[in-house]
Amino acid sequence: MELHRKTARYWSAGGSDLRYVGGVFGLFLLYFILQKVLFLLVYAGKLTAVGTTAGDIAAIFLHGLRHDAAVAAYLAVLPLLLTSVLCIAGWGRKKVGRTLGRILHYYYLLISLVLGLIYTADLVLFGHWGFRLDATPLFYLRQPEEAMASATAPELLIALVLFAVFALIPAYALRRFHREYFPLGQATRLYIIGVWKLVVGGALLFLMIRGSVGVATLNVGSVFHSPKQLHNQAAVNPCFSFLYACMRSEEKLSDYQFMPTEECHAAFERLHRYGSSDGSGMQEAASDSTEMVLTTDRPNIILILMESFSANAVGCLGGTTGHSPCIDTLAQGGILFSNTYASSFRTDRGTVATLSGYPSQPHSSIIKYPDKVRGLPGLAASLRAAGYSTHHLYGGDADFTNVRSYLYATGYDEITDVSNFPIKTRLSKWGTPDHISFPRVLDDCRRLEKQGKPYFYSYLTLSSHEPFDVLSHHDSDPYLNSVFYTDSCLGDFVHAMEQSPEWKNTLIIAISDHGYPYPADKALPDHPDRYKILMLWTGGAIRRPMVFDKVVSQSDLPATLLAQLGLPHGEMKFSKNIFRKGSPHFAYFSFPSLAGLATSQGTTIYNFDSKTIVYDDDPAHAEQRAGDARVMLQSVMEDMLSR
Repeated sequence: MELHRKTARYWSAGGSDLRYVGGVFGLFLLYFILQKVLFLLVYAGKLTAVGTTAGDIAAIFLHGLRHDAAVAAYLAVLPLLLTSVLCIAGWGRKKVGRTLGRILHYYYLLISLVLGLIYTADLVLFGHWGFRLDATPLFYLRQPEEAMASATAPELLIALVLFAVFALIPAYALRRFHREYFPLGQATRLYIIGVWKLVVGGALLFLMIRGSVGVATLNVGSVFHSPKQLHNQAAVNPCFSFLYACMRSEEKLSDYQFMPTEECHAAFERLHRYGSSDGSGMQEAASDSTEMVLTTDRPNIILILMESFSANAVGCLGGTTGHSPCIDTLAQGGILFSNTYASSFRTDRGTVATLSGYPSQPHSSIIKYPDKVRGLPGLAASLRAAGYSTHHLYGGDADFTNVRSYLYATGYDEITDVSNFPIKTRLSKWGTPDHISFPRVLDDCRRLEKQGKPYFYSYLTLSSHEPFDVLSHHDSDPYLNSVFYTDSCLGDFVHAMEQSPEWKNTLIIAISDHGYPYPADKALPDHPDRYKILMLWTGGAIRRPMVFDKVVSQSDLPATLLAQLGLPHGEMKFSKNIFRKGSPHFAYFSFPSLAGLATSQGTTIYNFDSKTIVYDDDPAHAEQRAGDARVMLQSVMEDMLSR
């Protein structure tokens, strides 16, 4: 009893604000953990069906803690601010204390109701939708009668009971805690020095809200950790998922509706059959005949996404010479695609285009929406179904722009990122530089060669990304210097792979994730050279060296590669098998407000906001290409928004 009175006196003397906020934070965190326990109990059958061990359960709680702590920190911000105001104003000012205490009391009541609603909706809807709560219910609330009509009376009753329980638990706990520990002491002097508590407490909460001190901020996919999607979904905090989705800018199909839907569908089919949306290209219809360029249909495949490698910096592609000697040499013994266009201008878009054959969106990126990503086709998934093991490595943070959740959703078994490297190797802003990451890829591939099954290994380089902090001192231009550095790392890697007994059964694909604004006169988004990139196939599995000079899109890679392996690729409707006889050769790309289309005759870039052609090098076919660009843009956006 005496100890309790001493504790109460300490709290009332003005030393309690950070402890009070810490207690509020802890109650919210405990509530979220208990909710996760309940979720796992309700969906225990599903977890058992996918094979869930005690270690998996522990991983769900451990990884989900990032979301839980972030939401708890969000909810503790207001208590921190108000207790800091009270501290500065002086604990003895009872009128101020009572006013602020009353505000917090109603704040906790409101938050409890909101949390109850979110967790009730999440627990009920997950069984139907298979993903944690996001902004989707807000869409259905536009027609509340139809939404409510799909629920039976027992379901509504159960939901009502759950809501009452989920809201009453935090409301009761927070009320008891608030009444006992909110300070209303007798001290009379002003606690100006208490400002440091606001600074320190705010910094701690900000760190938990942000989720890291690195480049990547917390997103829904940050807690994804397993090839089993149910485990990833179980780790997600539905409050975080809901708020994150609500804060995302909403795309509207009406912004990209250039023609009636049926007309667009027909034009899209003609474009992929004849190379023109009105059939004017009169290209020979594609047959089932495909030129085979590999010596085996089950090679080990290493796909290297080259960060920011613009064709303008690669000598064998007509760029400035002397900065890519290794690539230039490899091109002589491999297949060089001399007319390849990136899908867009960012890594998140380029990754999806390369690995899913899915073109980019101008103002958004499908990779940022885990609910949409789940339905995307994936090169890794197709190869895994054919017996391949699938792996990805990135020397940076795989959670950046939701990449981790995308990779797991599209078929990857194993993901390695900066967290798997020693801290001492994180020598650049983005993470572990290429001269350290490439040897890790080499070691992994040699390990996989011994497992007796084909493997697919993708790797995203990072050193040729700004700020270009590399060890090389080849050129005074930082970008060209970084290109030379990564080129040398690639050369060393390929040379080492050549020593492998599996070299004759190995295919290495080097392809840029996107271009880079170099040189200055070709840096603008409305110039086609901004989108021209590297694609090179090399390795012992290449049948014969060649230069493929037809127009190719980055998004054509999955269908083309799968066709070489005799595997189906029909679900990748935006990806073309470029080695198929009669296949049309064009490349679609996008940028905010811009949509472009490149063909053998020329390239047109169309500004769909101003409804004008901003670039064209073949006026005779400009309008047709602009129309084809609109067909592609509308088709992509319709598909993306319908997922």
